[in-house]
Amino acid sequence: MPSHLKPGSGSPNYHLRIHFRWDETIKKVQIGHCGKHLPISSSH
Repeated sequence: MPSHLKPGSGSPNYHLRIHFRWDETIKKVQIGHCGKHLPISSSH
């Protein structure tokens, strides 16, 4: 889920990441993750 919000400021420890996507089929926002920054895979 590439779309995300990052409310907070200062240290990354105080940032909340909210990863989401719009599902056109059901006309709703789906939340994929809400919390600390997720690890980035090296397979990109």
